[in-house]
Amino acid sequence: VKNFGTSKEVQNLYFSKNSFSNMNQMFRISPSLGYNLGKFTVSLEYEVTSVQYGDANGELKDGLYKDDLHWVTNNRLLLMTKFAF
Repeated sequence: VKNFGTSKEVQNLYFSKNSFSNMNQMFRISPSLGYNLGKFTVSLEYEVTSVQYGDANGELKDGLYKDDLHWVTNNRLLLMTKFAF
């Protein structure tokens, strides 16, 4: 996801009500692997989500905060087991 900003300067820019106005771009990768053994299933998933934020105290240019960009990354590992009877 990439925030391209606006053609005119704006005071506040939000993707949604609970979003951050200083988000520049983000990506998410989530590969998963599952194995069935009859009625038993095991699945493993790894997810990495990374978001690039700008300094919200900086200057708002074209609807984007372009100063002091930094990445925030989250890693998640999920193991699922299921038995169907």
